[in-house]
Amino acid sequence: MSDRSGYDAIVIGAGPAGLSCAAHLGKAGKRVVVLEQQSRPGGYWSSFSRRGFLFDISTHWITDPQGIAWEHFHTLGNIPVFHLPAAVGAAGTTADAINRARALLASGTVDASLLLEQAERLAGTTMLANMIHSRLLLPYNLTAQAELLAEAGDHDQALDLFDEAMVVADETGSRYYSAETLRLRARTRRALGHPLAIDDLHRAIELASRQGSIPFELRARLDLAELGSRSPRLEDLLAVAAFAAASGVPSPDLSVPGA
Repeated sequence: MSDRSGYDAIVIGAGPAGLSCAAHLGKAGKRVVVLEQQSRPGGYWSSFSRRGFLFDISTHWITDPQGIAWEHFHTLGNIPVFHLPAAVGAAGTTADAINRARALLASGTVDASLLLEQAERLAGTTMLANMIHSRLLLPYNLTAQAELLAEAGDHDQALDLFDEAMVVADETGSRYYSAETLRLRARTRRALGHPLAIDDLHRAIELASRQGSIPFELRARLDLAELGSRSPRLEDLLAVAAFAAASGVPSPDLSVPGA
């Protein structure tokens, strides 16, 4: 029975429990209001800043497909369950989408519709990550989504996502993947004849070198070599990679999917 407020239920707190409770009540046809003292909903599905660093919290909460969170989402039926894990830090959906896409690219027969399907899965994780303000992994996620769109031929939307990835990286300080974002954006710009493509490659090389990322620097220098600029530094990096392989030292993946 409704009280004089006109609501059937008043839920205190917009964390995972409060939001789940309100969603189930709303699905049952009840009039519900959720009250939250913080400036945004989410509770533990959120992040906080300390001394200039941004931290995600409870990113493990819905990674278990047998857990109670998944049961809620199955019951509510409004959010595709396969979109959820990576948006809050779990590797499942993002890794699966990227691995499937890379396998397609490596096969040599690119099916644009299948690439777009995986890009859509990544779009779902991006959407939820933005909803709960969990942004540290967004630069990687946006870059991966943009790469797939570019390979499928949607260069304009891909460039928008590359740009967004760089903006988020600057806002959060989460620049661990920015060199690769710049390199891949350069590839897309080259496909469109964009004059700033080479500038992106130089920025990627500079950033990767500063961060000490040999794989990212090598990839960018290889792309630059395709444009006719093969530096002594590239030879040094290739020698390092060859020595690691000959020594049986596990080395990072230096291949460029689809190249």
